[in-house]
Amino acid sequence: MSKISQIQVENDEQKAEAKKVMETAATTMEQMEEKVVIRAKVKNDGCVDTQDVVQVYVHNEGSENAPRNPRLCGFVRVNCPAGSETDAVIEIEKKRLLVVNDLGKLVSEGKPVFYVGVSQPDARSLALTGHACIKITL
Repeated sequence: MSKISQIQVENDEQKAEAKKVMETAATTMEQMEEKVVIRAKVKNDGCVDTQDVVQVYVHNEGSENAPRNPRLCGFVRVNCPAGSETDAVIEIEKKRLLVVNDLGKLVSEGKPVFYVGVSQPDARSLALTGHACIKITL
């Protein structure tokens, strides 16, 4: 089973503020005009080569219109040889961070919070995989 060992998200506007250490991961953020780029270092701590899908979920904290659970906004498949690390780059279009209001319009509302891992950010996935998603707040 692979696990996320390091996450990097770079933000031109808030580079200094966005750097955090969460569990064993260093986090930073890069926001471009049309997309957010997330770089994850995936470590295969097993003895067999593996393929995994690095998944990014987003939740708009503080939004009245956001779905209750985080929603999938990007993913990439990675090959990771036994005992090694592989980089995963996930580009997320900014429109994926919008929510639908009562009038059916896409609006920017709330504070985007990203969850990066090899599963959903929920208790059941944690119990099944043994690996928690890493939370990144913009």
